[in-house]
Amino acid sequence: MVDSSTPGNFKLVLVPNPDAPRELQIIGEQYWEHNGLHPIYGTIHWNRKASEIDHTSWANSLYHAAAAGVSVSLPKYSCMQCQGDLTLSSRAGLETVAKGEKVKCRDCTPNLNKYVEKVLHPHNQANQRKNAERKREQELQREAAEELETARKRAIEFRYPSETANDGGYVLAHASIKAKLGALTALHVTSAEEGLIQSFKFSDESIASDSRLFHELFVAAWHADLLLIHPSTSPDAFIWDEQDPAKLGDEVYLERARFIVPGDGALGARRELFIQELREQLRVESLLSEDRKELQRLLHRLMIKETVRYLIFCFSLHHLPAPADHHLERLQSYLEKAVEKTSLGILFRIAWTAARDAISASTRHPMSKDSVAAHGVNKVVHYIERIIKDPEEFDTPHNEDTRLPLSEATRIIFNLILELPPMTASPKEIAEILAGASDEELLRNCDNLFAKRKELLAWLEKDSTWSPQQFRSALESVSASDYEVCIAGCAHEGGPSVATRTLKFYDRFIFEGNEKLLALLAAEATDIGNSNSWGSRAGDFVLAEVVEQLKRTQRSKP
Repeated sequence: MVDSSTPGNFKLVLVPNPDAPRELQIIGEQYWEHNGLHPIYGTIHWNRKASEIDHTSWANSLYHAAAAGVSVSLPKYSCMQCQGDLTLSSRAGLETVAKGEKVKCRDCTPNLNKYVEKVLHPHNQANQRKNAERKREQELQREAAEELETARKRAIEFRYPSETANDGGYVLAHASIKAKLGALTALHVTSAEEGLIQSFKFSDESIASDSRLFHELFVAAWHADLLLIHPSTSPDAFIWDEQDPAKLGDEVYLERARFIVPGDGALGARRELFIQELREQLRVESLLSEDRKELQRLLHRLMIKETVRYLIFCFSLHHLPAPADHHLERLQSYLEKAVEKTSLGILFRIAWTAARDAISASTRHPMSKDSVAAHGVNKVVHYIERIIKDPEEFDTPHNEDTRLPLSEATRIIFNLILELPPMTASPKEIAEILAGASDEELLRNCDNLFAKRKELLAWLEKDSTWSPQQFRSALESVSASDYEVCIAGCAHEGGPSVATRTLKFYDRFIFEGNEKLLALLAAEATDIGNSNSWGSRAGDFVLAEVVEQLKRTQRSKP
């Protein structure tokens, strides 16, 4: 028997039901636990709220489950109906007694004992055991899922740190034009919230008119480490090992992942700085010739898709369907020729005119909507053929339609990189801007004209036919030469100055009996010419010229 006393004259007597499972007895004990009466209001302070006691697997009503688990009596109090000892049916009964009012006992409470019998019925207990087992299994599964989630998050955090070491711009400088354009496009079209790149779709043609191209650009940026996965990325963005579900695989659902830019510090500031660096790297003056060619190819792809996209939009204004795939393939083959002959604005003019002509034709000769769309494509092809023959035939470019703005990738190339108006820029203007090579490329090409330093020094050390006097004479010849300069600061421009400084070094020392050692030291000293602000190999060029002159001297001997 369990006794529980209340302040004043109340004394509860709890008797566990021997026929009830221990779980029901516990529910009953928890139901009746209290902490006495409120000193002012006289209400009972229950230790647990009813909602905190888990009973639903046994009965819908908590007091039915409690009544099945324990019997509660209040000595010295009697039932208002049968006048017998007062056994309480619910908390409400005790609260009524505390107010000085009388209540019915448990046996006089209608249907209570029937509900108790139902709760204690073997069939109900069997169901409860099944429910309890199922609940325990669910709890174990929940705990296992939480442990797996935690382990997966640790694996993500380990592989993808939120900060990277400062590489001095090496990764960005050596990334492809595709990677740079992909990174900048992604940064332009995603929210700057918390500095993260997220919530984008490759199929979104407002990002790139060629959705397949945007996927290529984004993947290139990711593979070049210009876009890095953030450790807060949800585990469902990754493919996990089948044998070890906590082991991170190599595949990623890119659209589900969250990305950041490389570097350290606050993500927002890092993002803004990286955008500036990307824009600087994408200046035409910084692009190598191959990058310029690739940029033009990318622009042509975007212009073709922009035109197709606008044609479909014009069709939709007339409630026409998009052209069939085989018509679009034919159209694209003609547009590939057209982008080399005319501007994007002219192509839009052609698309708009073709859609109008197709609708006009359908009013004169009724046809299905699919046939009208096919006729529209034929009109575009017809106008393109005329443009190819005479690029001046269409002389008024279409303005950008505010209802369907150009995609962000197209805007970046025209506005930021080429600094040309997208709708009116002619192929000739684009080609002129992208012609030539960058200063860096010209310097590199210059450096690649002569042998590596290690090979040149090895020849001097191994060959015994040249003399110190011949070495000095060759050095003096380079010093006095006037080479054709590839570009300001190249090795040909700096070579004579380096040769002069090396001569001064050579003449400063006297190695009696070992003049060849002095010549080799002077050869080593040419390395000072490789350390200049341009980064050209002027010192190696001097060494290469000296070696070449020594070889010519050998070949001229009888």
